[in-house]
Amino acid sequence: MSPDIKKGGILVIKAPNPSGWEAKIFKDTWVGFKAPQHLFGFAKDVLIDKLHCNRFKVADIKQIGSDYSSFFLSIAFWLKEH
Repeated sequence: MSPDIKKGGILVIKAPNPSGWEAKIFKDTWVGFKAPQHLFGFAKDVLIDKLHCNRFKVADIKQIGSDYSSFFLSIAFWLKEH
């Protein structure tokens, strides 16, 4: 059972960006596309639309850069396949 968000509460989502530069470089070997960590990727506009459809108010969006661990994992996946 998932917890409810109280009225006025804040939902924080951290998700891989399938439109980001790492996804473009590594393509199918990008760590953001690897299961079981990530089963689906959502472009920012799709995620915002889904939140609005479920009556969430999007107050702020911050796109943060990759941490280096995901970059190096993507390199490892790429090397393994090539």
